[in-house]
Amino acid sequence: MPRRPGQTAPRTKSVGLRARAWWVIRKNKVTTMAGLLLTLADGSQKDAKSNLTHYLRALSRSGVLSRERIPDGKLTSNGVYRYRLEKDFGAKPPVVRQDGVYDPNSGALHPFGTEDTEPAMNDAMDVLKKNAPSWARGRLPKRWTTPRPPSAPFAPATIPATPARY
Repeated sequence: MPRRPGQTAPRTKSVGLRARAWWVIRKNKVTTMAGLLLTLADGSQKDAKSNLTHYLRALSRSGVLSRERIPDGKLTSNGVYRYRLEKDFGAKPPVVRQDGVYDPNSGALHPFGTEDTEPAMNDAMDVLKKNAPSWARGRLPKRWTTPRPPSAPFAPATIPATPARY
């Protein structure tokens, strides 16, 4: 990288949120979204959480980071992800592209994996339907309940989508 007139050392200040996130990830080796937001977000970014979510998900899909779901102690929460650095590319931050993650340090492209790391929304609804307690099955919205054959005993009653007005 060429130096500007009067510059004696390489640049140590990064300008983008993703570049600063890469520096924090390289330093800490293990981090969470909340930790990154506390360290990096200063209010000048438009939507820092969304930006970092897309960046971390792309890095984990390409194998640069590994992610693990950990419980956060809240009763109704699904937990949070802990991201661990698996491949340290160097000082220049990886760039997310449509077909993978580009490493500007070596010039290599790391393609995304073929597996989808996030469950589809339909899968989440199926899990919700299967794990719903028996007293709540009739109270779930109609699109969440699976149709039962007429011969099935004790089919739960469904509540109409719109309540009757008196």
